[in-house]
Amino acid sequence: MNKKSLLALGPMIILIWTLPSLASNLGREKMKVVTVIAGDTLRVEWKGKEQTLILLGVDSPPAHWEPGLLRRARYLKIDPQKLLEMGIKAKEFAESLICPDGWVYVEFDWIKRDPQGRLMGYVYVRDGMLNALLIEKGYARARLSFPFPMRPKEDWILSEFPYLERKAKRGKRGLWKYGKF
Repeated sequence: MNKKSLLALGPMIILIWTLPSLASNLGREKMKVVTVIAGDTLRVEWKGKEQTLILLGVDSPPAHWEPGLLRRARYLKIDPQKLLEMGIKAKEFAESLICPDGWVYVEFDWIKRDPQGRLMGYVYVRDGMLNALLIEKGYARARLSFPFPMRPKEDWILSEFPYLERKAKRGKRGLWKYGKF
């Protein structure tokens, strides 16, 4: 094969090499993460505006003081300061999974926004689905009703998220090593 034919094949090889990664993100929106608010909440830039994005199927402790933190600590019978520390660890874990350039892909469910107008979706990072990774590593609980009964497009989520939570609990991973949260 001569040099000219190799040069002609170059663009074709690049296209074939990148095709699987392009195909895996079909139907997903590319968004820039501005900041991680909590383990289950991001601030993103989408369509030229900064918006809050809630991770569907995930519930992590709050990462800052708020009235909900005290109510939740009382309900769980746990020290509010400990719950806050758990929330900060969940936030740090989520930050560690987001690429330095801050780009993520988001897949929406049937409904894009919650009643407060926040975006809701499944976030994909380099290591996989952020929602599932948070649950698997013990930094969040599976929450399949937020804020209304959720019927995800992908049925596997209904079984996979609770399974990942049980596995994290049994292994005392992440926040589960402190007991319940």
